Amino acid sequence: MARRLSELGAQVVICSRKMDMLTKTAEEISAATGNPVYCVAADVRDPEAVRAAMDECEKFVGVPSIVINNGNGCSAYA
Repeated sequence: MARRLSELGAQVVICSRKMDMLTKTAEEISAATGNPVYCVAADVRDPEAVRAAMDECEKFVGVPSIVINNGNGCSAYA
């Protein structure tokens, strides 16, 4: 989804617990689409981490218009 949204010109921020995987994925998407992709490391099972991730996201692209939860955890905050 992130790649397709980037292809369509959306500003994309991806989030995961593993920054090394995020960086690699962001580089691949950016290379394929020519658009920047931003990374935020966070564990979506942790409410504070989710709040911090959203704050970081806003620094990159402003308030997001679309948020896609593709996390594997189940919580009210994810």
